[in-house]
Amino acid sequence: MATGNSAIGLHLEAHGDWELGYWLTPDAWSRGYATEAGRAVLDIARHALGLRRVVARHFVDNPASGRVMRKLGFAPTGTRSRLPTLSRGGEVECIDFAIDLRGDGEAADDPSNMPIAA
Repeated sequence: MATGNSAIGLHLEAHGDWELGYWLTPDAWSRGYATEAGRAVLDIARHALGLRRVVARHFVDNPASGRVMRKLGFAPTGTRSRLPTLSRGGEVECIDFAIDLRGDGEAADDPSNMPIAA
């Protein structure tokens, strides 16, 4: 059983992009939780919120998080950024990803495509 705190969600960045972010307690790593929760959040972003694009990033030294992003359908943008982090006491280099939520051919505005209640 996983213990500790974990979080996943979307937030609006200062430049207007919606970013998917998550943090899992180490007890929850390698159990598929980030992928499962990420899929649910992206379904809400697509169907309930009508978002067209979501960005994400992972620390360069955390390739497991990059694998989660790829499983969710994100693709590397070819850019890197720096993210301030309290846990590491400064900025950390990140690899940037994005996903086009219209890419699956579904009409995001069609409520009949919403697989979950929101």
